[in-house]
Amino acid sequence: MRSTTIKGLDDGVRIELGADVGIIGAVMDRGKAVDCLIYKLVLTGKELLSFIEEFHLQSKVTQTVVETNRYELTSYDD
Repeated sequence: MRSTTIKGLDDGVRIELGADVGIIGAVMDRGKAVDCLIYKLVLTGKELLSFIEEFHLQSKVTQTVVETNRYELTSYDD
């Protein structure tokens, strides 16, 4: 199963981004491996908004992201 999830560290937001391999690859490239198939990336809200612009997901994410909060992206790729 492949998927990427955003979890708000400061506000409890949870957003599923689905199985887009481009997003998973970007998290793998920029984040840290916490297991052989799990990668995590922590971004500020401002950084997250820039990140999701690359994948044209603004309408799915921008309403709930606060620029000064922190968000953890977790990607699974098995």
